Amino acid sequence: MKFSLTASALIIVSAFSACGKSESSPRAAAAATASASASPQAGEIRPSGVMLTPKGFKCAISSSGLPDPVKIGTPAKISVKVDNQSSENWSRYNNKNSPQFSVNLGVRWYAPGSDQPVKDSQRVPLAEDVPPGGSATLNFPIEPPGKGTYQVRFELIQEGLGWFSEKGGCKTESNISVK
Repeated sequence: MKFSLTASALIIVSAFSACGKSESSPRAAAAATASASASPQAGEIRPSGVMLTPKGFKCAISSSGLPDPVKIGTPAKISVKVDNQSSENWSRYNNKNSPQFSVNLGVRWYAPGSDQPVKDSQRVPLAEDVPPGGSATLNFPIEPPGKGTYQVRFELIQEGLGWFSEKGGCKTESNISVK
């Protein structure tokens, strides 16, 4: 509701300025300041993130708690830490209707010696934006594709743009047996 009132105030200020009133009046300045600093209210969806530049893909990833072997039908809970070593903000998954440009952790399963994923990909959203120099730890269950020996790869992806590892960024890999 607050956002709607601010938008109404801007329309009124615009109408006054069209009638010859000065936009530099105290009311116009207050309305412009209110609209510029307005933040989404609880329950409102923030706009999606922005496209990273090539410098935005600098990162480090480490995993822990990866059991070997994994028992089929029993999700294995693991922990993966991602470090933003870039000078750009990574936007979290923030809009289920438009995830474009959000940064997620991808889990990809490969057969040994293959560069084509057997299962692509479980996505794990960031809990919040990760600022430059910041980090996030994601705890989640992994879901193997079936019995066998695999290489599991954890890597970041900017939705709508591509995998960090394909843009000079990082990934981490582990061999794992599924029984």
